[in-house]
Amino acid sequence: MVTGEKRQQLSWFLTLVIVAIVSFVAGARSDALFANVASVFGVRTSNKTIDLSSVQKTYQELVANYDGKLDTQKLIYGANRGLVEAAGDPHTAYMDPDETKEFDKSLSGQIGGGIGAEIGLRNNKPTIIKPLENSPAQKAGIKAGEAIVKVNDEASSDWSVEKVVSKIRGEVGTSVKLTLLSGGQTREVSVVRQNIVSPAVESEIDGEIGILKVNRFGDDTVSLSRKYASEFVEKGVKKVILDLRNNPGGTVGAAQGLLGIWLDNQIAMTERRGSEIVKTL
Repeated sequence: MVTGEKRQQLSWFLTLVIVAIVSFVAGARSDALFANVASVFGVRTSNKTIDLSSVQKTYQELVANYDGKLDTQKLIYGANRGLVEAAGDPHTAYMDPDETKEFDKSLSGQIGGGIGAEIGLRNNKPTIIKPLENSPAQKAGIKAGEAIVKVNDEASSDWSVEKVVSKIRGEVGTSVKLTLLSGGQTREVSVVRQNIVSPAVESEIDGEIGILKVNRFGDDTVSLSRKYASEFVEKGVKKVILDLRNNPGGTVGAAQGLLGIWLDNQIAMTERRGSEIVKTL
């Protein structure tokens, strides 16, 4: 269905997507996810260590002088987050176990109580990537590109996407108030949470053209994509449009599985160390 130069363009484009969705996770799925990535792509781990004596000293000073009760686990997560953020890569993030659970919900599509909107970072601010069709967010008039500057009157411009998502989600039937920024103007929107189920992949056939809209790289992305690809073959589709617009990302394994539907013995990923190409796959 996709041949020659088009295959190469698809490979190049999806490679960019893969680079953009890699993240560190901690908690429920982190070991399994990293093991999967490592086995498929040969990701290397390092035995290098750093001197953390200054961190220990800071902790001791904090314990000695802080007027209140400290949550040690929260401090550890904060230190981990700071270490990763200090790398300065906008596509690399640390998730604590609670954030990982919310991430898992997003990948499974079984979101629960929410507003039905994809959220990501744009210009280092949590931003509406797209409201889902017929979702509470869409019905409330929320639009793609609007930055989320407050959630229930709490300033959120410097929050992680995971924190914004966790604050927006809640009990079905309850409301969440968002302050949105677009074009220099802010506005407030109150949205009633509903049970949200988000499809990872949607398909459409227009004559001899099949359209595969991939909304995220999640648990069922590959199986649904293969199902729709088979339907394209059965219905005589000659060309396929792979629509990745507003896809906020997901797991590398799901992206690799999607590539495998079309790319036979083609380079799907290039691993670099600086300017040196160390591996192709």
